Amino acid sequence: MREDPSQKKTTRRDVLKLAGAAALGAAGSAALGAPRVLAAGSGNTIGMYFSPERALDTRGSAKIGHGGETIVGPYPYPGSTTFTWEDYYGIIGNITAVSQTGAGYLSVRPSDSVFVAATAVSNVNFLGSSGAVANFFMCRFGSTTIPLGKVSDGKFIVRSGGATTNFIIDIFGLLGPDQ
Repeated sequence: MREDPSQKKTTRRDVLKLAGAAALGAAGSAALGAPRVLAAGSGNTIGMYFSPERALDTRGSAKIGHGGETIVGPYPYPGSTTFTWEDYYGIIGNITAVSQTGAGYLSVRPSDSVFVAATAVSNVNFLGSSGAVANFFMCRFGSTTIPLGKVSDGKFIVRSGGATTNFIIDIFGLLGPDQ
């Protein structure tokens, strides 16, 4: 039996595009007010919030300078006295540079990964004293020192490059154990 040449084969790239679109659609519906979203194919949930929760605001404390790093977390799950970030694999959030003294960047990475300049990424770039500059990010938590009964260490690292700055972390959601 011969294949019809007018039929297009489904490629791995097509499947990845579809999966990415499904993930973006799920996150978008959560941002519009859905309290929980099923992650595509997992049967587990991403904890999402209609209003972001402020996790950390460093204004009023020392600024982070060039090459400086701050370990963020773990914190309690918003509104819970039982769960913490350690019960999740990662964070979906917003990082904002505030009160910067010049041009620079902030980057986030898991707490168990080492900074490597050649492969480093920038999550938010800022110029001069241009006011607050924010950007959305997703980051896996560290996994080298996991407390008993937890799935991660609930921590990630914020690194500064360039000028000194304060920063704010707002949480939109946490990636569940099946992500």
